Amino acid sequence: MQPVILLETHQYLVLHKPHGLNVERLPQGFPSVEEWVHQYQVRQGVKKPYTGIVHRLDRPVSGALIVAKKKSALKVLNEQFRERQVQKFYVARVSHRPPDHQAELIHWIEKDQLNKRAIAHEHPRKKAIKSRLHYEIMQEEADSLLLLVKPITGKFHQIRVQLASIGCPIVGDSKYGSAVSFQKDGIALHARRIIFTDPLSGNRVDVEAPCGFCGA
Repeated sequence: MQPVILLETHQYLVLHKPHGLNVERLPQGFPSVEEWVHQYQVRQGVKKPYTGIVHRLDRPVSGALIVAKKKSALKVLNEQFRERQVQKFYVARVSHRPPDHQAELIHWIEKDQLNKRAIAHEHPRKKAIKSRLHYEIMQEEADSLLLLVKPITGKFHQIRVQLASIGCPIVGDSKYGSAVSFQKDGIALHARRIIFTDPLSGNRVDVEAPCGFCGA
């Protein structure tokens, strides 16, 4: 269970994170992307390796993830995320058909710290943050559908809780109501594509991570 390098420069890596792997180091010493990148740089002969977590994917989610190898790159990439200059596209498998073929979902999401989950409200609530995503049906199969999901904001468990709130929990995501099993330690949500600006050249970079459960 290790990441795969999709793109590497001396400023950053774009990895394909497998589901079941933490992004950040944990005190318990579980495997993580952060530790893997550190050890990778050590093996490459880097004397003082730097690992900067630019953004996150939930542990059960797979797909494209950017990790900075320089503090300067981390600063620039973080700014791009803050200014919503990064485009992210996910694929989700769900068991139930959503109300519309495509739609924008707007909810106000708050974090339940005790149960480590998100709660989506249809109207503004104190401590809840407005969250938006767009989805469309990509493919229909006998027992499930594939959705292309583009989050407009990036909040805790946003895609998972927003799809669940319209009756379409992601396959394998028992935390948000799915009764359908998936692969161990994973759910059927994959960060398939990410588009951002190279911190040095200023060119747009477009990277795709192959999706194991959607045939591409």
